[in-house]
Amino acid sequence: MIQRVLLEENTEQVILRWKTSQKAVYRVNSDEELEWELERTAVSCKALLDSKIEELYGASDVSGGAAAQRRKELREREQKRVDRARKRKAWREAEFGRELDRLQAAEKRLREEERERDDADRAKEELEVQEKQRKELKLEKLEADDGLVRTLNVAQLADNRALMQMVEKASGSGKSVQHMPVQEEPREELFTMSPGLARKLDTTYLRNERILERKLRPWLERKVDARRSSSPISSFQGVRLGLI
Repeated sequence: MIQRVLLEENTEQVILRWKTSQKAVYRVNSDEELEWELERTAVSCKALLDSKIEELYGASDVSGGAAAQRRKELREREQKRVDRARKRKAWREAEFGRELDRLQAAEKRLREEERERDDADRAKEELEVQEKQRKELKLEKLEADDGLVRTLNVAQLADNRALMQMVEKASGSGKSVQHMPVQEEPREELFTMSPGLARKLDTTYLRNERILERKLRPWLERKVDARRSSSPISSFQGVRLGLI
């Protein structure tokens, strides 16, 4: 029993090696294709044998009919094999077509997703660039405003210094002048530097230099604008401002 099992295993191994060698001879890859090639070879060999026997011994009524029947059966079997091969080929082509369509659809979907991601990234980059430009413009504007404010402050400081020098020059005294609110001074003493000395400013010099006008006009305009924004405009009709 053991020898029989070993013999069968050896036989299967020999058959497997033979099939592998025949695949290389017939240049096929699958067992199905190999069986089809072997069967076709067998049919061709049997047909050649029948024709050779008829050629050597002649065709008798019985043998001739059997040979004709044999050839007919062989042709039918050959035709069936051809039909099966064509069906297998058509099935493989159909499967290949379906697989190709599936792969093309998947590739198209991936390309669309990649295109959408690229568009989203491009839009995000554009927004970032616009935001960056907006921040840069805002920063430049702030720097420009800061520079303008600094310039105005420097100009105001220069005007203040010029006003102080002008007051000292007009009063004829090098001493510092005490700053008092103008609203609290009477009109006749507005231009008096010191009540004890009763020395007045040179109003002609002040009028010609126009320093007070340059200093008071912005202040008066701001005050008027503030009053107009907080009270009705009709209450200020007829008001006229006069400067020195």
